[in-house]
Amino acid sequence: MSSPTLSRSCERARPAREGPSIECDQFLRVTYACTALQFQWILAQLVRTCRAAGQTWI
Repeated sequence: MSSPTLSRSCERARPAREGPSIECDQFLRVTYACTALQFQWILAQLVRTCRAAGQTWI
C-alpha cells in the first residue's frame, strides 16, 4: 500500500524506464524507515544529555 501521490512525484523526479517505479517505492520506504530510526536515536541522545545536565522538564 503506497501513496499514489508519493509514487507520482517520485517518478517525476526519477523517470521510470519501464512501468511503475518499484525501485522508487522501495527507496522511499527505506529512506523513511532510516529517517525515523535516526530521529528516534537523536531524540534519545538529546533527552539523555538534558537529563545529565539537570534539565527535568523533558
